[in-house]
Amino acid sequence: MLLRVDQQPPSRLIPVRDRQQARDWSLALISQGIESTIFHDEDDDSWALEVDSAHCGAALRVLKQYHVENRGWNMRHELPGVHLAFDWGCLGWAVLMAFVHHLAARPGSPVREAGMLSQAAAGLGEWWRVLTAMTLHGDIGHLASNLATGTLLLGLAMARHGSGAGLLGAWLAGALANVAALQIYGEQYRSLGASGMVMAMLGMLTATGAFEAVRHLPGWRRLFGTLAAGLMLFVLTGSDPTTDVVVHFGGFVAGLMVGALLELVRDPIQRNSRLQFLGMSLFLGSFVVAWLLALSR
Repeated sequence: MLLRVDQQPPSRLIPVRDRQQARDWSLALISQGIESTIFHDEDDDSWALEVDSAHCGAALRVLKQYHVENRGWNMRHELPGVHLAFDWGCLGWAVLMAFVHHLAARPGSPVREAGMLSQAAAGLGEWWRVLTAMTLHGDIGHLASNLATGTLLLGLAMARHGSGAGLLGAWLAGALANVAALQIYGEQYRSLGASGMVMAMLGMLTATGAFEAVRHLPGWRRLFGTLAAGLMLFVLTGSDPTTDVVVHFGGFVAGLMVGALLELVRDPIQRNSRLQFLGMSLFLGSFVVAWLLALSR
């Protein structure tokens, strides 16, 4: 007589949310004498704990009790699925900003007055100043401050959305911030600097973080946490009352909107070389046209 014996698999997998949760649950099991191995499936970026089948039931009871005892807000999370990359093409933007500053700083140069954002000039139809003003700086310290932060943020944004889309998105969002300032300030308003564009880069990356957070772990808590982190960075870097807070905040909000839009169309755009070339061409074209108009007046 033949007897059929169903062999139990030697181990079982217990799904977990991410690597940090895998570590926490593994420590909880070890504290109760249950060994486990952290398992990572690179194909779908999923995580699990591998435990001996004979101990699976006990492990689940330990983890259930652990969950009950540790309910509440976990304030420490690894960045979910954000495989950071950096686009060194952002150095081209930095060189362009430095070149314009060099031209504007020369004795007798008309560049600064021709390109500075001005309520009076905007009232005369000189729309190009919302673009040219982003390439001007008051002094070398002003330039260095914007380049130090902006190069880092722009490199991340361009790596995320593509060189052309990332640069054009930050450029347009910065221009929207200048338009907002013209609507709020009075007739004596004058401004220059790339800080609105830099804050737009921060807004774009905040949108990226929010999309990634929700994609890996849907829920309002993670979304609000990511947005709050971006807002806190804005407060720390862009809310100095001695600076143009309206432009800074306008850039951050415009960057959030542009970043959200780019996230929605990221897959068909990021690897499309023609669209990236178009974005880069629009940026360079608008830069050249704006300055030609400014210097021809």
